Amino acid sequence: MTATIDVATLRGWLADGGEIAFLDVREEGQHGSGHPLLAVNIPYSRLEAEIVRLVPRRSCRVALVDGADGVAGKAARRLDGLGYHDVHVLQGGAAAWAAAGYRLFPSTNVPSKGSPRSSSTNSPPRRSRPRSSTGCGARAGR
Repeated sequence: MTATIDVATLRGWLADGGEIAFLDVREEGQHGSGHPLLAVNIPYSRLEAEIVRLVPRRSCRVALVDGADGVAGKAARRLDGLGYHDVHVLQGGAAAWAAAGYRLFPSTNVPSKGSPRSSSTNSPPRRSRPRSSTGCGARAGR
């Protein structure tokens, strides 16, 4: 049976200083429309291909968020089969996070159609965005 947690428990885990991988298993478009700030996107469709790179320590505590559609439960069962046994699903998914009063942050990886690209030498240099850490032995966003 898949272990579940509520928002208050997950918030406590995120603040307790222990290792945790907070993973959003929704597809990129869903994640981009709004996600908890510290959640790293690893779509269920790429879970097996990406999990070892993002969470190399199988003993790491893992919290999964989805769209309350059962995808996180499927991901938890798959992770258990891959040797990750401390996996928990956020009850109610991203909607529960928002309903508890916590913001969902939109994000995209493409430039806006409204922002022109400039090759001017007066433009400040582009900076790469900071990489998010899953907290379990690897850096996300590589």
